[in-house]
Amino acid sequence: LRRYCLNGVKKKNYPAALEYCYAKRLFTVVDSLIDEQIKRDGKFNIWSEIYKFILEFRLSDGNYEYIEGLKRFRPICHETKTLLQILEMYASFYNGRYELTLYQIENIKGLIKDISDPFLKLAYAARLEEVSVNIYLKQDNNIYKARESAYSLLQKNLSVNLNMTALYILALSYMNESYSLSYEHYIKCIKSLENFPDREDELIQNKEEIAILQRYWNKGISEEFQVTDFAKALAKQASLSSFYEHDYYKK
Repeated sequence: LRRYCLNGVKKKNYPAALEYCYAKRLFTVVDSLIDEQIKRDGKFNIWSEIYKFILEFRLSDGNYEYIEGLKRFRPICHETKTLLQILEMYASFYNGRYELTLYQIENIKGLIKDISDPFLKLAYAARLEEVSVNIYLKQDNNIYKARESAYSLLQKNLSVNLNMTALYILALSYMNESYSLSYEHYIKCIKSLENFPDREDELIQNKEEIAILQRYWNKGISEEFQVTDFAKALAKQASLSSFYEHDYYKK
């Protein structure tokens, strides 16, 4: 599919090709597809503009520039309307407006039903699950709905990013129920993260959370997970009083 995209795609397949390459982190291929479209038509079309925007803000969804940038787009068809509403949903989620996010998700589900392209329908549904799985567990404390969405994401196997989201949520959901299941999902997530040098912070966070998991279940904390001062304090069973007012740990 990567080679197929680089060799050029038919106009009707262009949106699906962009979404596929983005989901698979083939960002240079997305750029190549956009360049070819501009050469062919002499200007950006709406799909190229949107995915150029997505690439630009892929690590900063929800900031002021992202929200303002979204306002310039006007949908030209049902599919672009659906995608733009998904991008608005991300802004709500990353700004902590969870009730609004869930409301938007329900509206977008209705839009997805009327999308004819099977891949776009699958990919857009996965984008909704990526967000809802976090809300279900972290905001609603609905463990079972979170797991249901997480397993659904894994079954779709659409992208490494979505799989890591699912694995992480499953690891958290089992933390105080099953040491082995939680540990198993954390390790799978860590193995994936190790392939992405730009996600070092997430890798450290996952290792630290395994240290918390091991301490919670009264197990010795493995040296490979003693990656922060907090994790080292847990391993030594030292006082944690110095972390009580820490901006990150006091939560």
